[in-house]
Amino acid sequence: MTPLEADDLEPLEAHEELEELEELEPAEAEGTGAASGETESDPRRRSGQPAPGEKRELHPAQIHVRKAAMIVAAGSMLPWMTGQAEDLAMGPGFAAKALVLAAAWLHFEGAKARHDEPAMGFVKSLAGIHKLAVPVLAAVIALLGVLPLIDSEIGGAGPWAEKFGLVLAGFTMVHVYEYQFTGKFNPVFPLMFLGPAVGGLVAIIGTFSVNVLGGIGAVIVAAGGCMACYAMYEAMKEAKEEGERKKALAREARKVARASRKG
Repeated sequence: MTPLEADDLEPLEAHEELEELEELEPAEAEGTGAASGETESDPRRRSGQPAPGEKRELHPAQIHVRKAAMIVAAGSMLPWMTGQAEDLAMGPGFAAKALVLAAAWLHFEGAKARHDEPAMGFVKSLAGIHKLAVPVLAAVIALLGVLPLIDSEIGGAGPWAEKFGLVLAGFTMVHVYEYQFTGKFNPVFPLMFLGPAVGGLVAIIGTFSVNVLGGIGAVIVAAGGCMACYAMYEAMKEAKEEGERKKALAREARKVARASRKG
């Protein structure tokens, strides 16, 4: 063998060793995934969905949004914007709110049925007929609770704001529940609680002068709205930290890859 032929052979051998190393790394990664029961070909892993029967752990932002929804729902059952004492009795105002609350509960039960979670029997049967059957029925019931506002003797936006608080709370609780299965959290939901937060703070003084229980409702709604707004800040902070963590992992992976090639 001539010196020229030996020089030509050395880079070829180095190139072959590098190819073997690059082929070995994916094989080891696939072996690790197979050992844990998950592979890259698993569509649930690629989409970030949990395994069947498993739920995601809620982060502080989602937990606070869910608590805020419960607080706003409780405060919205009181006349925090209208200050009408008759709404506290089993009159038309309270009955309309009860219908909206029932619609929110039905929507939540429908979400549980869609994800094969324990739900009311008739709700599971209805969800089995069509996936939109329960949401449509919930919307009809909520509409029945809102329709009396069209001919209501109580003017202004107060009654609408109180019903809106119940609807928003119901949809938010369903959204947080489904996040455990889908991994999708829409920041619009906590952002919409800015309305109850501002409205509750404004109504505290005026409603207390008319009805003490209504004023208490305004305090409750304002507290829930402010908690949801803080949860929105938490969600943005968590998203930023997660993005920085992924960038750091990517940089570290590139460093390891370069070191392995040099070695």
